[in-house]
Amino acid sequence: MRILKEHIPEIKKIWKAKFGSTYDEGLRFLLDSDKVGSKNLATLQIEIESGKPLQQIIGKWSFYNGEYFLGSDVLIPRPETEVIIEKISVSELNCNRILDLGTGSGCIAIELSKIFSQAEVLGVDKSASALVTAKRNNYQTENKVNFFQSDWFANVNGKFDLIVSNPPYICETNKIEPDLLFEPKEALFSKDNGLRDILKIINESREHLNPKGSIFLEHSPEQVSSIKDALENAQFKDIQYGLDLKGMARYTHAKR
Repeated sequence: MRILKEHIPEIKKIWKAKFGSTYDEGLRFLLDSDKVGSKNLATLQIEIESGKPLQQIIGKWSFYNGEYFLGSDVLIPRPETEVIIEKISVSELNCNRILDLGTGSGCIAIELSKIFSQAEVLGVDKSASALVTAKRNNYQTENKVNFFQSDWFANVNGKFDLIVSNPPYICETNKIEPDLLFEPKEALFSKDNGLRDILKIINESREHLNPKGSIFLEHSPEQVSSIKDALENAQFKDIQYGLDLKGMARYTHAKR
């Protein structure tokens, strides 16, 4: 049921007990009944006290020019990833076929389908439950994304003008923020100092790109040098990194 007016004082009390006055903006989002949808007071209390991220409590979140349903099976869309979409949108790329690897909620693929409205856009993920969420989000684009299950390139055929991915890139031994504990570990962590999945994508991408096709990869700032070396070894050209909103090196792009 929707949040009732008489519940608001109790919700504020629960929220303040957990966060104090440091997260008042989150409380305002929470009290927007259109965003919360069907939640009862007892459920909200459990979720708030557990430290569950606001985006998952609400069940959807804005990303670039869309709003995305979420669940515990997909990563929460973040501004760090939006900068990749923005860079692609102004790069004057000629894209007829686009692939989003590890699509999760589908937010990258769907936003690209809006920008390149005539392109064929594919979004793949090895998680069947993540794909359920991605397909649910497909409502907001007229250029429907073809979502299907694949462990990276395993079930992918043909070549693309653009390959983009926000893969797992956190080192397994790294300490993470508490809110990340609620997100799928397989979408966060990668072996070999967080580089195993990125290197696999780089090493297999070239044969799936058309001549002069582009690849965009999100990563941590500490991985820039390793990713540049891997792209050079795979004979990619025009390798450049881009900054996130905090001025940190957050993604790298290159051409075949």
